[in-house]
Amino acid sequence: MFAYRRNVVSGAQFARHLLFGASLAVLLAVPATALHAADEAKDEAEKETQSATEAMQAESVDKTNPCFNGEGSIEEVLRACKVYIDADEGTDEEHVIIAHGNRAYALSAMGDVDGAIKELNDAIAIDDERAVLYLSRARAYGVQKKYDEALDDLEKTVELQPDSAAPHILRGKIYELQDKQDEALDEYTAGLEKNAEYVPGYQNRGTLHRTMKDFGKAEDDFTKVVELEPSNAQSYVDRGWVYVLEDKLDEAKDDFEKALTLQDNNAFAIAGIGVVKSRQGEPTDGSADLSMARKLEPDIFDKIRALGVE
Repeated sequence: MFAYRRNVVSGAQFARHLLFGASLAVLLAVPATALHAADEAKDEAEKETQSATEAMQAESVDKTNPCFNGEGSIEEVLRACKVYIDADEGTDEEHVIIAHGNRAYALSAMGDVDGAIKELNDAIAIDDERAVLYLSRARAYGVQKKYDEALDDLEKTVELQPDSAAPHILRGKIYELQDKQDEALDEYTAGLEKNAEYVPGYQNRGTLHRTMKDFGKAEDDFTKVVELEPSNAQSYVDRGWVYVLEDKLDEAKDDFEKALTLQDNNAFAIAGIGVVKSRQGEPTDGSADLSMARKLEPDIFDKIRALGVE
């Protein structure tokens, strides 16, 4: 079974991983005027989840329907949502939009971005005042490298939801993909001004600062991520590698060790400790750690070099 959503409304952590990881991806459109819960602070996500859940209960949608309960395989979700959309009676506009959004999400997971965009187009044709639909379609256009279309949708998203950080952060990512680093930094900062606890904004800006070799600012951004997500191993790994680039080896080792207390098989943290040991005069122990990291992730040395580490 493909449990692509544990909760049809929120799913914030998985959604954040898709958007702010290595690539852009289209996400589920939810029945709310506000943007997707994953694009807002945690307290706002909880409010939206509760509100949307209450709305679904009020509508008396069949909770066993794979289109709405977050369970079932991709094929089951696609089929159930199509049946609901095509039904002559017993449906409501709100849940037809949800069904299109779930189909878009499922099709995206299968790599059918064209199909996902068609579903979002159909949802927008029903209600063209929902910011989340434009944001989701902008992500899909980003996957296709249709940057002008993505930027148009993000402009519409900002118009509909001017207080949201999410469209600014996605716009910053698209500017990065276009090698417009200064514009990207401006967008990340604009997003964080609207939501000072928006972790993806600090992650993206910190990563860009690191790429631009502005290590002090990268350290500041990743430190903020650590403060906001102290139980996330990746937060310490990201800052640890900036410390390595700054030659702050003791601080780097502390962060890598902390990451391993949270995730004991994190290859980047193990490799980080190996690098630190090697630079601090323990080449034998360092080599052992680096070998272990390579077993866990065979191409890890290439990824570390991509961070700017020699």
